[in-house]
Amino acid sequence: MFNFFSKKHFLIDHLEGFIDIHNHILPGIDDGAKTVEDSIELIKGFNEFGVNDFICTPHIMENYYPNNPSTIQSSLSLLKNALKMNNLEHINIEAAAEHMIDSGFETILNEHKVMPLAKSYLLIEMSYLQASINF
Repeated sequence: MFNFFSKKHFLIDHLEGFIDIHNHILPGIDDGAKTVEDSIELIKGFNEFGVNDFICTPHIMENYYPNNPSTIQSSLSLLKNALKMNNLEHINIEAAAEHMIDSGFETILNEHKVMPLAKSYLLIEMSYLQASINF
């Protein structure tokens, strides 16, 4: 039977309480937001449809994005400060990383320099060009 009067549901209708766990909104450290202003604009855009919680996951990729916990935390602090300056204190933002399985990954793993999601989940990325070494 046809139901002309029922409300259509869209993705935006289901984002209440959504946590974005993979994004590149930390400023200036990978292929995502280049500036703090870019980061704020992205966050405001997500905020318009109800996303207030973020786990930033910049790339850690040897010789291309040589990020580490220090560079990532520094960028996170910069962004958290900008959120306060822009009256966006209701935004919850944390950081982890997207780890490339490359020749440097094993060292990062052995030195306990990985940045997991929620303390126990590791976000990894594998090469499109070749099989991951020692995976």
